[in-house]
Amino acid sequence: MLYIIISAAVFLLDRAVKLLVMNYGTYTINTGTLFGLFGFFKGSNIIFLLTTLVIILIFIFLFHKKKILAEVESGVNGGNKLITFSAALITGGAFGNIFDRVFYGGVIDYIDLGFWPSFNIADASLVCGMAILMVYAIKKK
Repeated sequence: MLYIIISAAVFLLDRAVKLLVMNYGTYTINTGTLFGLFGFFKGSNIIFLLTTLVIILIFIFLFHKKKILAEVESGVNGGNKLITFSAALITGGAFGNIFDRVFYGGVIDYIDLGFWPSFNIADASLVCGMAILMVYAIKKK
């Protein structure tokens, strides 16, 4: 349940901010991957959309098939809520960007720091989720 709540919260926050920015701010449509990489390839949006969908479906399938989420949330077999949190950040962020690709033909990016390609809350969520998983995996060894 924690996984679904966090994933939904990330997705809804991302959507709300994007709607505000689209109506009142400045944004770009990114047809590439994270931080605009590979956006210059013709047809890249559909390729990245399908790739992301496949990865997320595999991710969710493996978590449910192996009952990892149930173990993590209940603390069974040394489960760790940090894994649930990071997986939810990744899932919520991925679905936020998938939504954009389907409905806008690319991802809406609006955070521009000037020294880095523009990004959004979904991107930040994906990066944070992956970073948490990597640190957890390294520390667990």
